[in-house]
Amino acid sequence: MDTSRTEHPFVSIIIPTYDDWDRLRICLNALSAQTYDKNHFEVIVVNNKPQDSGLSFSTDFPWVKLITEHKPGSYAARNAGVRIAKGEILGFTDSDCVPDTSWIKEAVEFLKKEAHYDRVSGPIVIFTKDEASWIEFYDIFFAFDQETCVSKGYAVTAHMFSKKKVFETVGLYDDSLQSGGDAAWGKLADQNGFKIGFCKTSIMRHPARDSLAELVKKERRVGLGLSKVNKSSSSVKHKLRLLWYALKPKWDVIKYIFNKESDATFINRLVLCFLRYYLVIIRTFSIIKNS
Repeated sequence: MDTSRTEHPFVSIIIPTYDDWDRLRICLNALSAQTYDKNHFEVIVVNNKPQDSGLSFSTDFPWVKLITEHKPGSYAARNAGVRIAKGEILGFTDSDCVPDTSWIKEAVEFLKKEAHYDRVSGPIVIFTKDEASWIEFYDIFFAFDQETCVSKGYAVTAHMFSKKKVFETVGLYDDSLQSGGDAAWGKLADQNGFKIGFCKTSIMRHPARDSLAELVKKERRVGLGLSKVNKSSSSVKHKLRLLWYALKPKWDVIKYIFNKESDATFINRLVLCFLRYYLVIIRTFSIIKNS
């Protein structure tokens, strides 16, 4: 029996990227500093921009497996990584993320100790380069509530580990989706009895979005994903119900914004209230448009 493999199961880290080489370098430098045994994990980067070969990148990171996926979309890219992965555990993150040095080790140890779980995630900490702007505070307050996601049976793929057997049973991500595929796949895995746990010590860091255009683009993409995943009704009654929900005041959100511990000023928090209201409407119109 190979005891080293039992103690240190082989892990495949899969990272989709699209024209994001500079931030990917930061991510990979953090992966090269992992405390997990270097002989027991591989990193697979899936380039989703075929016209960009990434040849110079390959020279700088010869230990990384770089492949290209021609079908557009991060889920198609992740599926390409899963297909060639050698690991009995698959780990997922994104090219703009920066893993803590013990990110892999803590997740693997959790899965070894908590045998009733087949998947695990952990905190995704939002960071900024300098003092947070009013735009960046939005992500600090609202982005990546991974613990809540885990309580619902799924995890955002900026930080998710799964035993490979789950993919072998459940199948791959729905690559027709541009957003929401991680939630759809996770809930399907949960329905098949593959439970997910939350490991507080396996930490991933994600930069805050710093432009309104980025936030709007994300909400439109999420709205499109929700319309596909939830197979939203196209009836006028259903659309009016969605619109009413979007337009009515969100007192619970306002309370959350003003009560959350943060160095955000009163003005920052007031702006956040209006920004949240605006982006919920953007998302809702995207759902309605694509239903």
